[in-house]
Amino acid sequence: PTFCFACLMCNMLLLLAICTLRDKENLSDCTDEFKLHGDYIIGGLFPVHYATKGLYLKYKPDAVDCQEKGLKLPFYKRGYMHLQALRFAVEEINNSSSLLPSITLGYDLFDDCYEAAGIMATFSFLSANLESNVKIQKDYISYQSKVIAVIGPMVSDTAVTTSSILSYFMVPQISYTASTEALSNKRIFQSFLRSFPSGKHQAQAMVLLLKKFQWNWIIVVGSDTEYGRSGKQSIVQLAAENGICVAYHKSISDTGSKITDDITEVINVSIKQNVKVILIFSEVPLASGFFKEIIKSNIIGRVWIGSSVWATDRSIYDMTKTGSIGTVFGIAAQPGRMDGFDFFVTKALYDQSKWINDSTMGICNKFCEECKSLVPEDFINIPEKRESFRVYSAVHAVAHSLHQLLDCDSGSCQKSVYFPWQLLEKVKQVNFSLHDKLINFDERGEVPTGYDVVLWNWTTGEPSFDTIGEYSARLKSINIHSGLIDWHTEGNTIPVSVCSEDCLPGQKRKQAGPYICCFYCLTCPEGTYINKSNLYECQPCDKDQWAPEGSPLCYQRTVEYLSWTIDVSIALISISTIGLFLTVGVGIIFIINRDTPVVKAAGGKLCLPMLTSLTCCFCSIYFFIGKPSLVTCILRQLLFPVSYTACLSCLLLRSFQIMCIFKMAARLPVSFDYWVKHNGQYMFICIVTAIQVFLCSFWIGIGNNEPLFVYRFKDAIVLKCGEYTALAIISEVAYTGLLSALCFIFSYTGEELPKNYNEAKCITFTMLIYFISVICYFMFDKAQSERNSTMWMVICILARLYGVLGGYYFPKCYVILFKPMQNTTAFFQACLQDYNNRKSSI
Repeated sequence: PTFCFACLMCNMLLLLAICTLRDKENLSDCTDEFKLHGDYIIGGLFPVHYATKGLYLKYKPDAVDCQEKGLKLPFYKRGYMHLQALRFAVEEINNSSSLLPSITLGYDLFDDCYEAAGIMATFSFLSANLESNVKIQKDYISYQSKVIAVIGPMVSDTAVTTSSILSYFMVPQISYTASTEALSNKRIFQSFLRSFPSGKHQAQAMVLLLKKFQWNWIIVVGSDTEYGRSGKQSIVQLAAENGICVAYHKSISDTGSKITDDITEVINVSIKQNVKVILIFSEVPLASGFFKEIIKSNIIGRVWIGSSVWATDRSIYDMTKTGSIGTVFGIAAQPGRMDGFDFFVTKALYDQSKWINDSTMGICNKFCEECKSLVPEDFINIPEKRESFRVYSAVHAVAHSLHQLLDCDSGSCQKSVYFPWQLLEKVKQVNFSLHDKLINFDERGEVPTGYDVVLWNWTTGEPSFDTIGEYSARLKSINIHSGLIDWHTEGNTIPVSVCSEDCLPGQKRKQAGPYICCFYCLTCPEGTYINKSNLYECQPCDKDQWAPEGSPLCYQRTVEYLSWTIDVSIALISISTIGLFLTVGVGIIFIINRDTPVVKAAGGKLCLPMLTSLTCCFCSIYFFIGKPSLVTCILRQLLFPVSYTACLSCLLLRSFQIMCIFKMAARLPVSFDYWVKHNGQYMFICIVTAIQVFLCSFWIGIGNNEPLFVYRFKDAIVLKCGEYTALAIISEVAYTGLLSALCFIFSYTGEELPKNYNEAKCITFTMLIYFISVICYFMFDKAQSERNSTMWMVICILARLYGVLGGYYFPKCYVILFKPMQNTTAFFQACLQDYNNRKSSI
């Protein structure tokens, strides 16, 4: 509601008009149960009866009579208990020798009928002592009203009305159940306080309970009152903030003609949309009417969550005592110790004949005919006493404030004249412990205690509201003891109330309709995952991570390189080592047999640099294994190409020399002699090798030799050297390919030479292996997008090296070791003689 100064002035004029016309006699003879004289009077508003019709039926500004022209109204046991709690607190304080010594408290109590009848009581509270009206004054700083503070009312609507008046006079008002959030606005309700957290905390507790059991598809029903509307609005707002969808919400009036239709509509929505959890934020009348319709419609298996006003109401409990409606939770006031309260109520009921008097009927609303028939058993150990402690603590808060205001610390109080606004400042500052309960008001005028979460238990035979959890207003957290809950389901399983079932891991939600809780599921593509912080978007993995399709998380990519410990590396190292030993073995054999015709025919002294180059080539394999570094990457680019080029140059030179000896020496004797005399063969090897050294150095100089990470593979990161640019590979292959082609040509040119000097087959085999290995490298490297390029490079290198060993040296070693008769000068001369005979015959 919106309030302004003009509204307050209207209230004041109304107050003045009514108060001056009030009949003083009507208030003078009210019963002692409702009134007690004292040095300081506390006013109280309690709903001892239910009002069965609201102000919307009024046609004249007459006083609201709780007896409704003599008709009997429903007796409200909870309100009566609260009234007795105030009387008990006052008696306890008056009997205390330390809290207010030599001071007595009195009270002036009214039955507000759970309605706006409290307005008349408010006028009475504000009247001056021994006066029946409120005079119009410039200000009311020095005005002393009949009461120093007001406890109540119970209903938020009444509290809004009464507080807008009391706040103008700065009379402290402490409510025990009026929880609407609007009353926390201190710009309007300056003197309003409450001995409990506001309704927003109730809503917070309900939402936390929903989150605890993962219910996100709910219905919220509120009464069409300030309490119900404010509570419903808070739930809807908090639900949206916490990802909970409200399938339907409505404010229902408990006095309107459409109440049955409204409740039926709620039931139909619950069935049609399969909503299993329904929250009811209302006063007792609406909750009672609601459950009557629920039972009539045979709605079962639901979860009901009630606000504090009806969370422990016995009348509704008795109505639903079969438990067939499902599971009922309530957000209830936390109880506190009130030692001697039961005895006090028992004594009060036995003494009631002294204060029941029919002559007290009137607009004072201080009459309780039902009290004549009450017995102590109606009030002993009943759940309604939870909220009575709030009344009890509110009275003690006023007493502690008076203790400070009257300077009672010395053992006696100064009976001075003080005004309500002075007491209000002290009330806001109180901080004391009441039976282990800390009582103090925060900046919103609330005592930030908390709530209990209660479960209705129908198995004991007696009304039982079991505490299964607690909500802390200070921490805004809830603690639920799930093991204590009977769900009234098969297997005692937790009921499910969701619009859509959760997606499988690795699937994202796609909202269907206006509710975020209603969705269908889509599988996240490869390379993405679903993060719990955002269930509606698939998040891409980090650069060094990967995820398969439909993955709930990302995995670290494996960094791949030819590690020393993997099987492939071990195999390659083994093959390279064997080749190295074979090369050394061949060298030893050739050194031992260096003067034999086979060794001389193979190249003689040229075999040593050729075998040395092969040895370096096999050693270069070790730089391809292990984690790449700058040094190993440079050595990879330099050692093998240069060594292999030196080997090919020796092989090319040998092919060229044989051809020259048999075909060109006779034709160009001077040139051949010059070649031999000036060591042309060694110059040739150096020049050919130097060209390769230049090419390798050039590419090393302009290229990036640092190891690089290749991220193009979905599940791995390939760590490789940055040497293999397209131009570098092409230049190396082109150069060695040219040497191999020349070698191939020279060997075929001399295919008709003597058998012992004919290297055509050996060199052809060697060159064939070379070309096949190069082609295979490019094929496999392209097919696997360079993922195993280093491995294929090593295999290609080994194939070339074994091609040279197997094609050129092994046949000669075979002759040396196993056919020594062919390794003689006579055998070679016979072969030359045979060659010359064939040549002369041609």
